[in-house]
Amino acid sequence: MTDDLFFDERLTTVKELFKELIYCPAMMPIHVLTEGTIPPKTSGVYVFSEMADGNERYMYVGQSIGILERLREHCGRLGRKKANFAYMLTVESTGLKPIPYSPDNTKRRMFDVKSFKEGFDRSIERIESMMYRWVAVKSKLERNLLEIYAAVTLGARFNKFD
Repeated sequence: MTDDLFFDERLTTVKELFKELIYCPAMMPIHVLTEGTIPPKTSGVYVFSEMADGNERYMYVGQSIGILERLREHCGRLGRKKANFAYMLTVESTGLKPIPYSPDNTKRRMFDVKSFKEGFDRSIERIESMMYRWVAVKSKLERNLLEIYAAVTLGARFNKFD
C-alpha cells in the first residue's frame, strides 16, 4: 500500500468518526461522571461545547486513551494540575497572564493569586455545565488526526496547534 493510499484511508475513517462524534447525543460532564456512561479505559476523542444565543459553540476538542479519567481531570476531580481546559478558561475569564514558565510547577503558582483560584473554581463549574460528546477511537494515529480535524472544522476556541 502506498503512503498516499494509507493516508487517504485514514482521512476517510477520520471523517466518518467526526460525523459519529458530532451526531452522538450530547451529555453533561457531571452526568457522565456519576452515571457511568463511558466504560473505563475507553480511548477516543471528545468535544466540549456550550450554548450561546441559541447556537452551539465548540470550546475544546481533546483525545485520550482513558476518556473517563480525562473528563475527571478536566472537572478538577483528580487535582488541579491536570485540568488544562479549566486553566485556559480561567486565564481568559480573569484576564490574568500566566506566570512565565519555570522549572517549579507554574500552574500551581497561579493558584497563589486569589482571583485566579476563584476564577478556576468558576471555570470548573462552567465545564461541568457544558455539553460533552465522545467517540471511541482505538488507533493513536486516528485519535490524533480526529482531534485536529474536529478542532479545526468546529472552530474550537481553546485548541491551538501552532
